[in-house]
Amino acid sequence: MPESLSSQLRGFQRKLRAIESATAVAIAFCIMAAAFTFLYISDRAWDTPVILRFILFLCGIVPVIYLVFYTIYHVFMKRRDFKTLSILVQKHHKRLGDSLLGVVELSENNELSENVSKELCSAAIANIAERSRSMDFCEAINRRALRRFMAWSLAMAVLITCIVIFTKPAFSNALSRWLNPFSSVERFTFVKINGIPKQMTVPHGEEFEIRCSLDKASSIKPLSIKYRCGQEPARLAALGQDVTVLKISGQTKPVNLKVWSGDFSRNVRINPVHRPVLLSLEADVKLPEYTGRAPLKTKVSGKTFNVLEGSRYSFEGKADRELKSAELADSSGKTASLKVKGATFSTDVFNVAFSEKNHIIWKDTNDLKPLHDFEYSVLPEKDQEPFTECPKLPLYSAMLADETLIIQASAEDDYGVSEIGASYSSADPRNEMKIYATGTMKLAKGGPEKTKVDAEFMFCPRLMRIPEQSLVTICSTATDYFPDRKEVLSRQYKIYVLSLQEHAKLLEEELDSIMGKFEDLIWREEENLEKNKNISKLPENEMKKDETGEKISEQKEGEKANSEDLEKLSEKGMKLLEEALRNKEFPAKSIKEWSKMLSTAKELSQKDMKNVEKKLDNALNEDKRREEMEKAVKEQQELLEKLKELMKKMDDSLNNLTMENFVTRLNKEAENERNIASKLGDIMKTSVGMEQNLLPEKIKNDITEQKIKQERIKKAVKNIQDNILGFFSRTRIKKYQDVSEEMEKEKIQNKLEETVGTIARNQTAKGISNTQEIAKKLEKWAKDLGQKGNEKSSSGEGEGEMKPIDPEIMVGLLRLIQQEQELREQTRTLDENKAVLPDYGEKATGLSEKQMGMRKELGDLKEKAAEFQKLAAMMAAAQKAMTDAGAFLFKPQTDQETIAAETEVIELLTSSFQEASEMSGEGGAGMMSLMQMMMQGQGTKPGGFKGSISSNAANTKTGGPDFKGQMSEKKSDRTAGKNAKALPEEYKDAIESYFRRVNSVDRNNNR
Repeated sequence: MPESLSSQLRGFQRKLRAIESATAVAIAFCIMAAAFTFLYISDRAWDTPVILRFILFLCGIVPVIYLVFYTIYHVFMKRRDFKTLSILVQKHHKRLGDSLLGVVELSENNELSENVSKELCSAAIANIAERSRSMDFCEAINRRALRRFMAWSLAMAVLITCIVIFTKPAFSNALSRWLNPFSSVERFTFVKINGIPKQMTVPHGEEFEIRCSLDKASSIKPLSIKYRCGQEPARLAALGQDVTVLKISGQTKPVNLKVWSGDFSRNVRINPVHRPVLLSLEADVKLPEYTGRAPLKTKVSGKTFNVLEGSRYSFEGKADRELKSAELADSSGKTASLKVKGATFSTDVFNVAFSEKNHIIWKDTNDLKPLHDFEYSVLPEKDQEPFTECPKLPLYSAMLADETLIIQASAEDDYGVSEIGASYSSADPRNEMKIYATGTMKLAKGGPEKTKVDAEFMFCPRLMRIPEQSLVTICSTATDYFPDRKEVLSRQYKIYVLSLQEHAKLLEEELDSIMGKFEDLIWREEENLEKNKNISKLPENEMKKDETGEKISEQKEGEKANSEDLEKLSEKGMKLLEEALRNKEFPAKSIKEWSKMLSTAKELSQKDMKNVEKKLDNALNEDKRREEMEKAVKEQQELLEKLKELMKKMDDSLNNLTMENFVTRLNKEAENERNIASKLGDIMKTSVGMEQNLLPEKIKNDITEQKIKQERIKKAVKNIQDNILGFFSRTRIKKYQDVSEEMEKEKIQNKLEETVGTIARNQTAKGISNTQEIAKKLEKWAKDLGQKGNEKSSSGEGEGEMKPIDPEIMVGLLRLIQQEQELREQTRTLDENKAVLPDYGEKATGLSEKQMGMRKELGDLKEKAAEFQKLAAMMAAAQKAMTDAGAFLFKPQTDQETIAAETEVIELLTSSFQEASEMSGEGGAGMMSLMQMMMQGQGTKPGGFKGSISSNAANTKTGGPDFKGQMSEKKSDRTAGKNAKALPEEYKDAIESYFRRVNSVDRNNNR
């Protein structure tokens, strides 16, 4: 190929390569600029998503990469040969036809056929080369694509240049987001608002706010911001001073919040969450060493945290979710960070000191705080004294000297009771400074962890050598573990020890009350009888009226009420007789008489009255009304006769009982006078010849004591004298008039007053003479009253009949059964508490002495029953069992073997009583009823048995509402024994309450 033609083709080739490369560059620039510009424009409208940014990135980069590789490969690596170039040239220079291609082929073909001349070929080539010399092969290149894409490139360049010039930050931001589509670079906006997060965790259901402001770098400053939460209507918030607050209503479920202004737009994900709740707050408290307690955990609730002085403490709290932080702020505002682990936080260890209005604040991982901080104050507590009491013992009460009371003691202390005990003292009730005896006892050990300790102890005045008519003060005691603290005493419980005479007088008054109610019942029964008579006499036409039936029904109910009242009266009377068994000075004959009368009353209520009630019920039938009413009237008349006869017997028996009471009281005061005479004799021996002002202090005190005793006798005799006169006024029995007139004639009160002065002046000889003279007169009057003259018994012994058994034997056996039951319960209690009673042996010995004393009483009864051989033999067997029981107690031994021996005694005594009752015939029926009622109380604990002090005697200082109600009920006009001896008022009420609880103890047992 000629050099000129070859050179022309090579030039064409270079020019074509340049044009194609420029076109590729222009296309690439356009593509990239278009992708970037689209992102730029998109970012102005919204926050272009990452996926779209990635697509735009691919649209801009992938074609460019393709063009680069395509251009390099096709333009530079895979070069066009002369044939290809000649074809391109021929398309433009059509004059050449195919000659240029033929020249290229001839020049490249080294082997020609034989019939082709080389010279002709060379000439043809030269000819074509010459023709081509005038042609510009570069005109064959197509420049339209280059010009088009160059125009687009220029336009894009101008656009981008403008963007760079006018919105350089936006350009840089868009370029960065385009080149790195997965970056977290936020889009550039001309409106910039600060304070709006991408998501928020807010309190559940509570209104919340977003405080936002216009950024200083904001190119555009709008006047307001729009926002919409979920499906709620859009709201507008004005940008005053470039600041505003978006107020959003409470949300209960996740929702999107859209905020926009100008080109600024943001979606905020709102997640409502309940505020963090404090599930528990515990204090780890280390108490002072003296308490002996291990560290303890205490739940803290409320606004105060009370903790013992000298302790150390720390708090540990637990929330309902994981926490981010927690802090403690005191009242001064000083804060301290707390240790946080998961959902728990803990404080440092603090010494106990007063502080108030401390705050614990916690924050969860969502930066939510509780609605209210936990506020508390630390209040150091002093270790208070232990509290001790006898919970079931009334403040004022009374008991017999032979009774044994099981007293419950209780002690409480917040930091452990060390020991519980009891103390007692007995004194003169009119002068509590005069102490007869004192004692203390340790009941039970406690422990650091025992905040309450209960114990029981037995109290028996007789065993403790406490005399009758003494005032006993009992206190429970307690100690705790506080260093050097003295023993703490409970409040004082006062027990008045009744004398047998006081007890008998009260029994008489209670029986008198029963008789008064019995009299009222008879009056009501008479009234019912009159109404029944009137109904039975009605004409036939009125008899069958409905109104008559209603009247009969009312009468039936009235009879039923009377029956129930009579049965209750008999039961109440039996309980009083059971109480009377405790008193050896209460006449056995009266117990037997009253038991028989009360049994009869109960039988009348259960049979005769029920028969009348049944007849009245039958009378409700119109056909048999008159006949049944007549039968009812007849039976009611017979019933009334029996009731009146029973009332007369009660009155006679009560008169005899009153007489016995007068005799006992007069003899008792006579005995007291002789005791004073004996004491004056002792004083005279040591003070003879001394002047009164020179007497030793001890003798002066003895004289004063005897003077006080004489004054008491004077008051007691005055009461007896008034009672005798009052009794005569009611009964008109002559011997009471004689004794009353003789006492007035002898001017006994003046004599007693004179004796008081004589003793006060230490005229001992005259005092002895006076007291002995007064004692003789009192004994004489007691003897006069004791003579027969007011007995109105309707029965007597007949010739040839079996000699009836002495009532003293039957009553004595009942008393022994009752005492043995109580002794058995006391033995059980003593055995249960022997581990904590230091005087266990002494108490067991006391019970042994009591058992042997009962054995002696049984021996006396056996002598009275000597003529009844079988009964005497049974009593002897009971005596032997008593000896065994007494021996066990003396060891001391209070276990099951001893209790079994005491049970055998009860069984043998019961058999003896049953034998005596059978021998007594009808007279023993009432006594058997009394025994059966008494045996029902075998299982009651000491302190709850009939007549013993129980919780029913509470508030005895005022008698209690129940007691006052009983005393206000109608009584008969008996006056004997109604004036108690001069005692402090609260003890009069206490003595009266003694019988109130006797009457109510059965209700307590039933409960």
